[in-house]
Amino acid sequence: PDLQEPHGLTFLDSDTLIVANRAGTLPLFRLPPQGSASGSITLHAEPTAGDTAFRDVVSPGSVAATPVGRDCYQVFVCNNFAHRVTRHRLKWARSPKIRKNKVLIAAGLSIPDGIAVSPSERWIAISNHTTGSVLIYRNNRALGPETLPVGRLEDAGYPHGVRFTRDGQFIFVADAGTPVVNVYLGIGGDWRGTRKPIHSIRVLTDEAYLRGHVNPEEGGPKGIDIDGGGRVLATTCEEQPLAFFDLRATLNAIARRTA
Repeated sequence: PDLQEPHGLTFLDSDTLIVANRAGTLPLFRLPPQGSASGSITLHAEPTAGDTAFRDVVSPGSVAATPVGRDCYQVFVCNNFAHRVTRHRLKWARSPKIRKNKVLIAAGLSIPDGIAVSPSERWIAISNHTTGSVLIYRNNRALGPETLPVGRLEDAGYPHGVRFTRDGQFIFVADAGTPVVNVYLGIGGDWRGTRKPIHSIRVLTDEAYLRGHVNPEEGGPKGIDIDGGGRVLATTCEEQPLAFFDLRATLNAIARRTA
């Protein structure tokens, strides 16, 4: 009942989920202990109001989080139709407390649809719908609303979900307008400059893709994620709610081609 057009989500830990509601804000949910319930259950969001509410958030579409200490996280939010990314310091213990709210990135953004932070936390990748590219920002103390991107991933089509591999060497980008996920290489984990895809993974059959391809922006994958072990790529879209692919096989194929 606390979801209003849910679009993106992330786990803070194995028991806590945060959801970006395009028509609302960012509810946090405590998941029930494993084995404590069977069948369908109803979850209610943890209360956040007043000083504990996310501020500067408008039409949140995607969310990412990184730990900054015990029970403390930095939460990054793509505000789709406000064309900006906000950052929030969340203290999560018995109840959520948001200590800092800031507009972090705005320059160059036009409908930011997906966001990912590199494992080193040096880079922030944002899929930029209007320009058909993924913009890369250096994540440091100088980062602010006027900071320009230092890197760009081109030929991304209509980019949505974006993920770094756990070694930071590759970025995977879902193209909602085609049946593929594009792969980009950052040699040495350096994402400055302009890059084009080095590989594409077909993740939908022609039948499923064409069924959803009602306009140039639809039909392909939108959400993607990579498991913590770096073994599985997961994709989702309206015509194929959830599918899993062997990530290691893809990376091995890329290694053979580029050797």
